[in-house]
Formats: sequence, C-alpha cells, structure tokens
Amino acid sequence: MKPLHAYRRTQRSQASSCLASGPATALLHGLAVGEWALLDGSLATLALASVVSVGGPLAELPLLYLHCWHYLAPNVFPLEAAGLFERGSTDGAWAGLDLLTGPCYFAVCTDSNALYAWFRRGADGDAESELLSTSL
Repeated sequence: MKPLHAYRRTQRSQASSCLASGPATALLHGLAVGEWALLDGSLATLALASVVSVGGPLAELPLLYLHCWHYLAPNVFPLEAAGLFERGSTDGAWAGLDLLTGPCYFAVCTDSNALYAWFRRGADGDAESELLSTSL
C-alpha cells in the first residue's frame, strides 16, 4: 500500500468518482431531506443539519492531515477550491473528501435531533404519569 503522501488524484477510481458526483449524490441528498421532513420538519433542524452537512466534512480535514484516515476515492478538494493549493498538484491530495459525506452528516444530525425529541417526550411523559399516580 502506498503511503498517503504518495497518493495521486489521477489514480482514483473513475467509477466511484462518476457515481459519487452524479445520481447517487442527488438521491442521497433527496433521501436526507425526505428523512428530515418525515422525522422533524422544523426549519431549525433544517438549518442545523445544513450547517452540519458542510461543517462536518470540513472538520475532518485536520484528521486527514494527521493521517488518521483517508478516503479511497476523494472527489472534492475544498482547500484547492479555496486557492490554498495549486490545482492539479499533489500537495493538497491529503485534503480530499468524498462528496457523499455531506448528506450523511445531514441525515445523522436529523436522526440525532429526532431521537433527542423522542426520548425527551418519553421522559416527560413518564414523569407526568408518575406524578399523577403518586398524587392520587
């Protein structure tokens, strides 16, 4: 296996690159938004999940730099897009993200918010029923 610094973007899999940037990403975005509408539907959760879907993958960059992990076929290079690395150079190859991570962060944020609300309703409901049963 090649060391991470020797990874070249030109050697990434064409099939996964085409799949990730096309219909699969659109489908995953649609499913994540559909999940939000089904589970919550509030604008606050939509805003939070949208911020997390952008900020989550960007927060992975320091871990990628420290070689904690890397994506096998990255297809988004945010530092290159920001002008921090020259386009096509291998200097920023460590900073490659996969386009599919954004909708995954969106869905996980929606799930965790819905689970919090569900557990909170359950806890509040149990507390009320205990209060009613002890006062009777």
